[in-house]
Amino acid sequence: MRCLGVGALPRREGFTPGRRAFGPRLPAVTRRTRSCRSAHRFRKRRARRGRDPRVQECGVPEPTARLAAELGVLAFHRAVARWSHPADQRAFADLAREALQELRPATAALG
Repeated sequence: MRCLGVGALPRREGFTPGRRAFGPRLPAVTRRTRSCRSAHRFRKRRARRGRDPRVQECGVPEPTARLAAELGVLAFHRAVARWSHPADQRAFADLAREALQELRPATAALG
């Protein structure tokens, strides 16, 4: 879990206040349009592949890096959902750290 903060989450430059209002509409747009669904799946695959090497640079074995990448994707989606909620005005970086912290006890419970 120590490597998740290093490279598991994508860069956050795209999470600007100006884009926050579009966040709640994005899932509906993605569901309605085949090309958007395809692009969304592609971005998810690319994000996972991009995180693996960054996590492996922490010196963890490949299976551990892949698991960390999957946890990073989960944390990312949780953070995006919170970031795009109108009532939550915190910065994306804070929400991403929070999402990662919430996953730590869940992974420990796996044994």
